[in-house]
Amino acid sequence: MSIKGYPLERLEHIKQLYRQYLAKTISDADKRQLMDFFATGTDAELQEVIGPLLPAEVDNLEDLSAYDDRTERILERVRHWTTAEEPVAHRRKRLWLPYAAAVAAILAVGWFFLDNRQRPTDNRLVDTEILPGGNRATLSVAGGPALLLDSTQSGIIFAGERVMYGNSQPIEGLILHNDNFDDAVKPLTLATPKGGTYQVTLPDGSRVWLNAASALTYPSRFEGNERVVELVGEAYFEVNRRKVDESTFQPFKVISKGQSVEVLGTQFNISAYADEKETRTTLVEGSVRLSLARELSEASLVPDKQVVLAPGEQGILTPEGLSKQHVDTEPYTAWKNGRISFNDQPIDAIMRGVARWYDVDVVYEGELPEDKFGGTVSRFDNVSSVLRTLELTGRVRFRVEGRTIYVSK
Repeated sequence: MSIKGYPLERLEHIKQLYRQYLAKTISDADKRQLMDFFATGTDAELQEVIGPLLPAEVDNLEDLSAYDDRTERILERVRHWTTAEEPVAHRRKRLWLPYAAAVAAILAVGWFFLDNRQRPTDNRLVDTEILPGGNRATLSVAGGPALLLDSTQSGIIFAGERVMYGNSQPIEGLILHNDNFDDAVKPLTLATPKGGTYQVTLPDGSRVWLNAASALTYPSRFEGNERVVELVGEAYFEVNRRKVDESTFQPFKVISKGQSVEVLGTQFNISAYADEKETRTTLVEGSVRLSLARELSEASLVPDKQVVLAPGEQGILTPEGLSKQHVDTEPYTAWKNGRISFNDQPIDAIMRGVARWYDVDVVYEGELPEDKFGGTVSRFDNVSSVLRTLELTGRVRFRVEGRTIYVSK
């Protein structure tokens, strides 16, 4: 569901930015994103975002057309609200003044964006073909051929003898008799390409969000005293607590790039890409135990090399060993909620994420900028939104040719 092409997830994100704007807690990067939306959004989109935070009368904006006319006429209504002379209108003035001022300020800054868009196009960032990633993944059973999953669906679930899409539509050719104890447990692998993301509800009801260029291997049913899955890349986990008997819970283990993460029931994010120097496990709620492993096998765990994480802590695995630190979890889980968040990151780390999500190549011209960058943009935007946000710092420049992004100081 969307409003004139805007996904509801993105509109919800814009609404949150607008609330932050009214509360004066919005960051500069998020303010630029909000202003960009108000400079380009349709009437329906503007009303969807502003309407719930204004008195009911404001929702009755007349049908408007061009952006110039729209801003002039909305601002005229704002002037009317704030300058009416009747006693009742004076009461309305006091009620509406803070909202009207906020709308006027947003539209005034919107003119700045509109003026900029009337200038000649910056051909360095022309990227009409470089769209964001989407729901793309393959599913294979027991090392068999990979089946391309439906891109109009966002995830798969286990339902009786079949693996189903989230809307209960069966995935033909993947009949798994996982309700029959005599059948052998079959390993499955859900894999996303660059520019892909997908969700899976595991046989125990736990949910996993898989980021781009990642793979999750898991059994068709969990047996024995523990639940074990393997991860390459990045995923967000919501693990259900599950009892083995009246007094014992069944642990859930994630094996990934030199470590094992053991939980009972919790929410956490693991980033374990092969091209990253560090593996990061970020705990949102619950508790996890991080153990060092020599390879992707729980039998290879290194004794006494482990850390226990509490909510708001992050475990970091490097060639030097395991450590942990307190972090703001939001930047590390933002991708799951439709945002790209930079959290004091160097440009090469940011661009590795951009390359995975937008399926592009990155080439550095000259020395890499030594600065670290912060900010947030929507994962639903074209890559130019990310690049422009970074360029506004004045510390990095980009040039786009085909599906290659050139980075320079």
